[in-house]
Amino acid sequence: MGIGILARRTLSDFILFASEIFLGLLIVGLPSLVLQRLLVYHIPYTYIPHLIFYIFPECLQMLLPLSLMGGSVITFARMGAENEIMILKASGIQPVWLICPLLALSFILSFGAWYINDISAISRERGIRNVLLNGAEDIVKGILKSTGEINTPQLRIKADSVDKDYLYGVSVHYMPSPTATPIDIEAQRARIQTDKLQWEFIIELADCRIREGNAQIVTHRKVDHYSIPISAFLTQDAASNITNAPMGQMFKELAVLNDKIKETQDQIAGDAAAILLTGEYSQYDSESMKRCHKDLKDYSNTYRKAIIEPYRRFTMGFACLCLVILSAPLAIYYSKIGIYYNVFFSAAPTISLFAILFVIGLNLGKQGAVPPWTICLADIVPFVLGVIMIKYVSNK
Repeated sequence: MGIGILARRTLSDFILFASEIFLGLLIVGLPSLVLQRLLVYHIPYTYIPHLIFYIFPECLQMLLPLSLMGGSVITFARMGAENEIMILKASGIQPVWLICPLLALSFILSFGAWYINDISAISRERGIRNVLLNGAEDIVKGILKSTGEINTPQLRIKADSVDKDYLYGVSVHYMPSPTATPIDIEAQRARIQTDKLQWEFIIELADCRIREGNAQIVTHRKVDHYSIPISAFLTQDAASNITNAPMGQMFKELAVLNDKIKETQDQIAGDAAAILLTGEYSQYDSESMKRCHKDLKDYSNTYRKAIIEPYRRFTMGFACLCLVILSAPLAIYYSKIGIYYNVFFSAAPTISLFAILFVIGLNLGKQGAVPPWTICLADIVPFVLGVIMIKYVSNK
């Protein structure tokens, strides 16, 4: 009965401290993420409420493991500072038994955090797109007023002046696709529209002079109106388009991408065999072979960057359990050195170990230097060390 009462009290303290830490981190972390989006995308401040709604799940997936770890450390650090751990040991009760309810709660919350990691990618991408679409005209005007131009791989826009409704003295360099010939347009005025069904911007130019072609063939023409749909302006690379999806859809797209890699490899192998049989070795430098090798490289890079995302979501989710299982016995071990030193010596090694292994696994995994599951070591290593520490503290 005594252990049950102590366990319930420890669990209530853990929940209280974790909630306080979570609220504190949320007050600092959420505005930081919102401000980062405002600066990167030049989104008007009037869209801050929309950003908060969409960014909250992304903020939650990072703050929840930190809050649970901090709650466990402070719980046992406080018990050590008030000599409760010493009294428990003198009474023949091992304090490590009080870790069990914390681990049970953290294990349950890990599944919730895993689900949050799944929906945060979807809500973040769709939310940013919705905000960009709804504020497209304000965003473009804001960028042109502050920097004088918009420059992306697909589109470059310059404007002499900007007012409430139109851009004036507009020059545009436009690439309809990576392989298409560039188009240079000079227009008296332009206006930004959006097509929410097609997820794209539409730049409507009036009184245009168009120069189209390359160094060999150039055509000039004059038109009254010209429209440019810019769907890629909203998207990131191909890997991001795969990873910003639910888990089930992501696995389907990864399977399709893997099939494309195999088909391209088979095509290259077949063409190479045909060249060896015919002796037409000049075909190695043909456009079709170059295109196949480029496609294979692009597919492989995309697959390598995207395949790590399921492991990343799992790692971030179950960090709730793995950070607690290491930080709690460390807090018991350092129970005699004072609450502030205890918090530092328990929390700092735990979060540093997790962060280092996570960043190394993520970066090297995207580069293909290590298998994608390597990122899970950020959970596995603290979990194993935590089990060892629990046994060590219980035997000491």
